[in-house]
Amino acid sequence: MNCEEYQHHISRIYDGMVSAVDEPRVFEHLGMCNDCRVFFASLTRIRSGLRTTAAMAVPEGVDEKVLASIKRTEERPRLSDRPPVHKSLWQRTIPVPIPTFILLFVMLMFAGLAIASNNNAQTTAAAMSASQSVQLQHAFANP
Repeated sequence: MNCEEYQHHISRIYDGMVSAVDEPRVFEHLGMCNDCRVFFASLTRIRSGLRTTAAMAVPEGVDEKVLASIKRTEERPRLSDRPPVHKSLWQRTIPVPIPTFILLFVMLMFAGLAIASNNNAQTTAAAMSASQSVQLQHAFANP
């Protein structure tokens, strides 16, 4: 057995539910395992704390309220009891938040501006080079 199983048996000892065969093995393991001894000591402290705690008075009618709540919960249909809902592909929707659309729109606007400014720069460069070539032709034609 591993420590988790021994700790389960230690809990069962406190509940008075461990077998006579398992109890000696559990106490033998407690002699060898520090982690399980710590677990045993913590259960002992909890148990003694519960014994010294004064009994609290339960308000009248609490048990009826709890039972009624349990009954209401049991009467509710469970998700597994409901018939499955089948939607056609056209009825399904993909939820996309509005900020995503806004971000996409802004990005497309900036991309459009970048492309437009690039085209303007190329047009301006082409116009400048054409005017420079004309000036160079005039300069070489008129020495």
